[in-house]
Amino acid sequence: MLDVAGFHRGGMPALFLALLAASTVPAPVAARPARMIAVEIGGYMEQSVGLALNQPGVRVSRQTGAPVVVATPNPTGQRSDSEIWFSGRGQLTDDITIGFVVQLEADSQPDRQIDESYLFLTGRPGRLVLGAENDAAYLQHVSAPRAGAAWGVLESAATGWVYKPRYVSFLSTTAPTTAGDDRKVTYFTPRMAGMQLGLSLTPAESETGRDVADRARERTNTGTLSAMGRWGWGETRLSLSAGWVRGGAALRATTAERRAPIDDAALGAELRHRGLSIGAGYRRLVNPGGAQHGRAMALGLAWEDGAIAAGVGVLRSETAGTQTSPGTDRGDLALLSGSYRLGPGVHLTGALFAARFSNGQSPYGAEDRNQGFGAVSGMRLSF
Repeated sequence: MLDVAGFHRGGMPALFLALLAASTVPAPVAARPARMIAVEIGGYMEQSVGLALNQPGVRVSRQTGAPVVVATPNPTGQRSDSEIWFSGRGQLTDDITIGFVVQLEADSQPDRQIDESYLFLTGRPGRLVLGAENDAAYLQHVSAPRAGAAWGVLESAATGWVYKPRYVSFLSTTAPTTAGDDRKVTYFTPRMAGMQLGLSLTPAESETGRDVADRARERTNTGTLSAMGRWGWGETRLSLSAGWVRGGAALRATTAERRAPIDDAALGAELRHRGLSIGAGYRRLVNPGGAQHGRAMALGLAWEDGAIAAGVGVLRSETAGTQTSPGTDRGDLALLSGSYRLGPGVHLTGALFAARFSNGQSPYGAEDRNQGFGAVSGMRLSF
């Protein structure tokens, strides 16, 4: 069976289908009959409650409305992170699998309700993905590990408790995120000698695919090249990844970020032995004039033993910031988290964390600096 690290963009669909057809060779045993696509429902729900201390007088963004200065932060909070997944998989021939994934945000979002929506084809020549999903470099990236159902330091929920000031730019992960969930084509090669390559093409900055892209004003035809290797010796496993995303300039764009080319590159490594793993990641985003021109580094350690999992991780981000508030923006996050499995798909979770954000030369002074710490516990259901 083909071993593929993730889903995503790729090559030319017609060429891929031709390769699939050519690879279907009559076998000496009876082939499996074609199967209709069977639909399944899955997902997760995480509810947490906790305490976090923030600096008073910090200017923050809101989901709706203008930014506000929080004069007296409320230390207590309750958060939710939930998605419902609809997926299907069917068999075209003995070696050709086709399917789809649609992820519905279960919590209200001001800008979208569908997180990802894509179709995939898997066969001997590899895997092809069409639709709104992260690109190959993001999906193949390895970095600071997450322990079981516990929180991780990458794209961490902790930054929703110790909040980032409005005019501070922050790289929350070491994985390339330039292409995001914009609609794209992704192709993954079969894994050979532990190695697998990925290619993605993102025609436009759109998750709906219904907008008309203007190459003079928007970044178009962003390309991705990535590689991921995985090797094992007994109970020890080593994973390495490298990815590069390249987006061209849109000379008449309204933002400085789009008027300059962007190169988003990342490296990662993870070493696992039995239930213990250690990993690190590095990201360098080159986008002169853009707020996120900078780098991010992460290091983590995770341990799992039966129903118990625990991990610790740190992340540092340094970016150029915005033109209205120049100077190096810095963000630091340290996280200790754990989980305990109560039953199949049911986990108790907990986390202790500290974070610090600052804008080097912001004219808003203390409104653009925050530091604090927190403690959160909750429950996560996976289904």
